[in-house]
Amino acid sequence: MEARHPGRRVTVFALCLLLHPMAQVFADSTHSLVVRGSNRTFIVHVPPSYDGSRAFPVLMMFHGMGSTAAAAASSTYDWQATADTNRFIVVFPESLSPEGKDVPGFEDYDGTGKRWDVAHVLDPDRTDSQDVDFTGAILDWLETNYTIRTTHVFTTGHSYGAFFSFYVSACLDGRIKAFAEHSGGLMSYTILFVTIYWPLDVSAPPPSIPGLLLHSPGDGTVAYSSSQLLQSRMNLRGQTNTFITLANELNHGWDKTKNQTQWDFFLAQTPVMDDDEDGIPDPWEFLHGLDADSDDSAADPDGDGANNLDEYRAGTDPQNPGSVFKGEPGADTSPGKILLQWSSVTGKTYSILSATNPGSTFSPVTSGLPATPPLNVYTAQPPEAAVYYRLAIP
Repeated sequence: MEARHPGRRVTVFALCLLLHPMAQVFADSTHSLVVRGSNRTFIVHVPPSYDGSRAFPVLMMFHGMGSTAAAAASSTYDWQATADTNRFIVVFPESLSPEGKDVPGFEDYDGTGKRWDVAHVLDPDRTDSQDVDFTGAILDWLETNYTIRTTHVFTTGHSYGAFFSFYVSACLDGRIKAFAEHSGGLMSYTILFVTIYWPLDVSAPPPSIPGLLLHSPGDGTVAYSSSQLLQSRMNLRGQTNTFITLANELNHGWDKTKNQTQWDFFLAQTPVMDDDEDGIPDPWEFLHGLDADSDDSAADPDGDGANNLDEYRAGTDPQNPGSVFKGEPGADTSPGKILLQWSSVTGKTYSILSATNPGSTFSPVTSGLPATPPLNVYTAQPPEAAVYYRLAIP
């Protein structure tokens, strides 16, 4: 097979082949490819739910400097648990030890030892990297050996791997749909009075490559300001991004409690997966124990009077009868005021509409009310005549 990049052609030999689409791996497995003459290895984790009948998303996790694919696949990061719950394939590539690169005033500016290969900052082709080719070759291999969802391919990484996660997403011609970087970011150098960015400056869309940036202010290895610089450049170039400030005491460690947050961010940037066309995204059905292969939108497994589609729209749990979108008894908070209150869910916004009778058209009273779990409270002047109120979730 061949991995293609602008201006060059790279031949890749596969040393480990699986039959498609029947390939099933229910534990982590190691595979090899030859890229640019070097034997390259990577670990693949495929959830037990994979049987080839449904296309699975893909996440590539890049380890830090001096680390290994095995370390990235360990319980320190725990991506397997997130992959099994959300039904995606996760890949852990292994880096090499490329030679250090120099520029005037900065020797080995990209580090030394085992790490990811990034093109020289003065190279006219800033995508010329054996590890960009390696990543592209892995994606080609996955397309051959598994049923993958090419519209849902993402990268993440820690430390040096975080820098590379951003870099490779920018180099692979739109094959990566969103990236996350944990404790990495962007570096800048002034060379002969010119500011150079490493691993690569942010480019304007297209393609649009949304990024989730996670960093601790207490990081003593890679400065918090590195991720701030990346966000600044992404904002300047019009690239969608979200910045999460991690706990100060985390230092340079990995926060695996944010794995699901990363995955939710990725899904929010890409087309909704709803193979059974029931109006409920398949990943939400996976998380809540519903059937993503058939229309169960009208079912009410917890018997609380709200069907699965309504529970999805409200952000409530379809398996918990105590988790339901409902109005709560209210009382006047002060003379001349009315009070509306309802159970609310983090991340949702609400609108209030009113009408003089339930059969007439409801008109907006207010909108964009942010959730204040567990209860939202709204007060207003009472109307002169009887009014019916309706709560809506946009």
